[in-house]
Amino acid sequence: KLFELDLQVLRAYKQRRTYVRVVNAEVEYLLWLHHGPQEGSAPPLVFLHGVGAGAVIYGTLLSHLAKTRSVIAVEVPGVSKAQDREVGPAAILDGLPSVVALALGSQKVYDVVCHSGGGWWTSVLLCAAARGQLEAPRRVVFMQTPCVVPAFLGIYLQGQGHYKESIPAPYTDRGG
Repeated sequence: KLFELDLQVLRAYKQRRTYVRVVNAEVEYLLWLHHGPQEGSAPPLVFLHGVGAGAVIYGTLLSHLAKTRSVIAVEVPGVSKAQDREVGPAAILDGLPSVVALALGSQKVYDVVCHSGGGWWTSVLLCAAARGQLEAPRRVVFMQTPCVVPAFLGIYLQGQGHYKESIPAPYTDRGG
């Protein structure tokens, strides 16, 4: 019933499917967009969910955050219910900074809140910001994010078959 309640809450959000072209794939992301209050709002908030059902289970939290700012909840393909087809973890991670930049539009100042595996997606954004692909977030809040996130990604990628040739920068193979 909690899942159904959160889904009802997210119906106030505008859904947008966004496609990002990376080297060898086109990746589809589902965005949940709430424009927040009309005046006096804080910078937009990018929310990155954990592994599992995606942003749907965070409906109540996202609606609370939307009282003071616009909210962009990104459904990460492969680890949420929003995925239509598998393109591989490397393509998904490579496309994430582009989809966030597209969702932000001309807005350069933003905050990030992430939960669980969303900590890894956030580290991908921070690395992309260091490379100049998008602006770095003003603030980042990590909620229950595992301390061993790089090891988690390595385990995930190893479960995806042969990944060594397709692994994008800044990820490195440590010979496993």
